[in-house]
Amino acid sequence: MTEKHGIAQPVRRREDVRFLTGQGRFADDVGRDGQVHAAFVRSSVAHGTILNIDATSAIAAPGVVAVFTGDDLAAAGVGHIVARWPKYQSAQIQSARPLHTPRPGLAQGKVRHVGEVVVLVLAQTQAQARDAADLVILDIAELPAAITIADAVAPDAPLVWEDAPGNIGQVWHRGDKDAADLAFAEAAHVSRLSLVNNRIVAAPLEPRTSIADWNEEKGRFTLVASSQGVQYFMEICM
Repeated sequence: MTEKHGIAQPVRRREDVRFLTGQGRFADDVGRDGQVHAAFVRSSVAHGTILNIDATSAIAAPGVVAVFTGDDLAAAGVGHIVARWPKYQSAQIQSARPLHTPRPGLAQGKVRHVGEVVVLVLAQTQAQARDAADLVILDIAELPAAITIADAVAPDAPLVWEDAPGNIGQVWHRGDKDAADLAFAEAAHVSRLSLVNNRIVAAPLEPRTSIADWNEEKGRFTLVASSQGVQYFMEICM
């Protein structure tokens, strides 16, 4: 009898039937009375200084409830997205303290990658939000950008963050570094080669979306989020 395992064998998932037959539940299937819809204006350049944001026409567009920029978030005291790093020192990982760069929900001052969100538009319908977002005019002074990792760590490469020399945010290693260095030093022959790996990313069927419903009487939010990490939301909120 062949032993079953997950490598190179099909794994039948419990949720496939409902998703493939159109019976799945996605964020867009969830509705709340009086909810508004969001559309984002994103940077078309990889690196640049935000000179001006003209949202006058977007604010006046049909159905628009509000338009927000990074400056609006800062003025309202909205904090940054928090990075979750592994422990600096453990049995398997040795690391210096990582650099915690500020990550606002909307770009503030500069953009640092293509597609970075600069403006948030809220409207009564999704179509109205998208139409209004198209009316926002961004004035961004483009700066030099390092497109590949090799370019980013090259001498005199443009810095993504001014306080991250060499564009290095964290250096960590596993194992016995001294023993590895000694083995290379005493080896009869050492081969060196450069390997280029394709970038990979988790690709869910829908983006990370959420719907927040405020209950005035109870004084609390109900958050519906399409995420596996419910515990993370609880830790952040607490």
